[in-house]
Amino acid sequence: MDKLILDVKELKQQLGISRAAAYELTRSEGFPCFKVGKRILIPVEELKKWLSQQALTNQNLLSA
Repeated sequence: MDKLILDVKELKQQLGISRAAAYELTRSEGFPCFKVGKRILIPVEELKKWLSQQALTNQNLLSA
């Protein structure tokens, strides 16, 4: 079974970004995450949708 949820450490590893950048992403408006206690969790499927949307938005910005 594939993972359904990532924590911030796994998000950092999957995206190849710094720890600070991963935490900054989790504070971004519209970023798909939630807290359980002190842990910040990111649903994998929602992350994939968010990344696709970001790519489309940035592509449109670059085309203008």
